[in-house]
Amino acid sequence: MASVWRAVAVLFAIAGCTPSHVSDPMKQKAPDEWKVGCQPDQIDPYGKLIERAKCWSMVSYFASTADGLPIGVATIFEVNSSGARLVRNLAVDENVCGVGKTLRVSVDGKRIDQLSNSEQISSVVNGSRLIREKNRGWPYCNLYNETTTLTGASSAYSEMMRQWGAFSKQ
Repeated sequence: MASVWRAVAVLFAIAGCTPSHVSDPMKQKAPDEWKVGCQPDQIDPYGKLIERAKCWSMVSYFASTADGLPIGVATIFEVNSSGARLVRNLAVDENVCGVGKTLRVSVDGKRIDQLSNSEQISSVVNGSRLIREKNRGWPYCNLYNETTTLTGASSAYSEMMRQWGAFSKQ
């Protein structure tokens, strides 16, 4: 019977609503998993530079909440020769969906997407919950929220910067 209620809670969480008798049906039981890595310049088979060398911090988070769907596996921070940045989702394609929109980002209920890059990073590193809008492309052409907790974000960011320091000297 417990598995039936769990399945019902999962369906309600996916639908974006939670019945009143269920308190946070998908409460995460394990800490967020962070991965940090670096990659060299990416060159296509014809010698054209596709992407500059960079390091990144990526989170794995699969728990839905009332705030939105789980972020899944997503890059949160990147650093390259231009500096560190918070990774944001791509906006709606005006040519396909007809409406362009700036995608919002918030940490702990405060919008941060209009802050400077360093302030955005500081908010995420010191925050507890990140929510970012994501484009759901054609044929849906709408936005939804994706969310993750930020447990371990500070350590992952520091490790990414440490690795970039070593990687960029190679």
